[in-house]
Amino acid sequence: RNPYSRGSGGGPLVGDGALRYSRGIDGFCLFALVAGMAASLGTGTMTLAGGLENVTGWKSSPLLWGIVIAVVVATFVVSSISGVIKGIRILSDINARVYFLLLVVVMVLGPTAFMLNFSTEAFGAYLSDFFRLSLMTGEIFQESWPKSWPVFYWCNWLAWTPIAAAFLARISRGYTISQVIRCNFVI
Repeated sequence: RNPYSRGSGGGPLVGDGALRYSRGIDGFCLFALVAGMAASLGTGTMTLAGGLENVTGWKSSPLLWGIVIAVVVATFVVSSISGVIKGIRILSDINARVYFLLLVVVMVLGPTAFMLNFSTEAFGAYLSDFFRLSLMTGEIFQESWPKSWPVFYWCNWLAWTPIAAAFLARISRGYTISQVIRCNFVI
C-alpha cells in the first residue's frame, strides 16, 4: 500500500493535494536532473580539454571536446553495464590509486616545501576569511567579485543537490553521523 495515497493520513509535506501535480513535479525534476547532467558534462569537458591543452599542447577544439565526451560517456556506460555497485567500486578504486600515485609523485618530485608552506598559509587564510567572504555581497563598495560567480554554477549545484544528497544518504546507511562527517568532510 502506498503510504502517500489519499486517506492514509501520511501525505507529502505539502499535503495530499500535491499528488495531483506529482507527474508534473516528477517531470520538472527529471528535466532539472538532465539539465544538471548536461551542464556538468559540458563544464567537465571544457575543463578536461583545457587541462589537456595545457599539458600536451593539443588545441582545445570541438574535435577534442567530442573525444573527451566519448571517453566520459564510454566510461559511464561500462560502469553502468558492469553494475552500479561493482562499476562504481572499480572506478573508485582506480581513482583512489591514481590519486595516491600522483600524490606520491608530486611530493617526491615537486617543490614539497613550497607546497606544504603554501597549503598552511592557504588554510589559515580560509579560516580567517571564511565568514567575511561567505557573507560578502559586494554592494557597499560595488565590488564585482561576488557577482562574477556565475548563476550557471548555482543552477548546476541546485540540479545536483538532491542526487548528491540521496547518494550520500545511501552510502552512509549503517554508519553513525560522526563517522559520516569524518569520512565525507575530513578524510
